[in-house]
Order: sequence, then C-alpha cells, then structure tokens
Amino acid sequence: MTTRDDQIEDDGDEQTPDVVRQRTRIKELEAEAKALREDNLRHAFTEAGFDPEKGNGKLLFQNYRGERTRDAILEWADKEYGLKPSAAPEGEGKVPARSEEEQRQIAFQTRLERARQEGKTAPLPADKMVAALKEAQEKGDVTVEVALLLADWEQNKT
Repeated sequence: MTTRDDQIEDDGDEQTPDVVRQRTRIKELEAEAKALREDNLRHAFTEAGFDPEKGNGKLLFQNYRGERTRDAILEWADKEYGLKPSAAPEGEGKVPARSEEEQRQIAFQTRLERARQEGKTAPLPADKMVAALKEAQEKGDVTVEVALLLADWEQNKT
C-alpha cells in the first residue's frame, strides 16, 4: 500500500528545501518530546516511591502506559501487580517539586497525547499556525512547537 509520504518522496518537485527542513524539524522535535515524556514518567515513578532503574520499579516502568501521575502509578501497580513502593531511607527518594512551567508542560503533553490517541487534532488556519509557531519558537516552548508541527503535518498528509 502506498502512503502519501511515499508518493511525496517519489515526486521530486514536491521535495522543496522547506518541506525537507520541516520534516527534519518534526523528527527532531518528536524525539525531544519522547525524551521529555520518558523523563516525566521517570519523575512520576520516583515520586510514587519506585526506582525506575532497578527491581520492581524497573519492571513497572517498562510496562506502564497510563497517566504520568504519582497516584495513577500507585493505583496501577497495586491493582495489576499487588505492588506498593518500598519505604525509602530518610532523605532518599525525595524528589524536588516541579516548577509551575514544568507542571504546565506536563499537563499540555498529557492533553496532546490524549488528543493524538483519539485523533482529535483540529485544523488551524495557515496564518494562525505560522504566528503560533513563531511565538512558540521565540519563547523556546518546544512542547507547543511540536504540537503545532505535528498538527500541521497531520493536516497536510491526507
């Protein structure tokens, strides 16, 4: 089965430098977003009292696909495996609180992930897309930039 991406790659006149640059940037941002999601999940596991690097914590970390919150992880670990976090020695296992910006980005990532899973990416007019993308780049907001590029890519691939 031939996809639109295959057709575009075969058709040399549609491979403008802008398209290539945008696709490359999307891949870079997707990789960065994946790393951020994994880091957020590691943080949530640590907050829940599980070490994602060893023992039961590692097993749970490798198999968990739910919300990236302490309570959701604790509930899932208990329900699925009957596991509760081991008591950490005093001072260990304490995770510094997340900043307001980090919490905002995590909430945005969670909403974005749900929207992508449900296929609810709303089209955005081109002029608003460009303005929003420039604003996100100026602020250095990678999460919003990824979301906009992915939405644009999804919108234009059909």
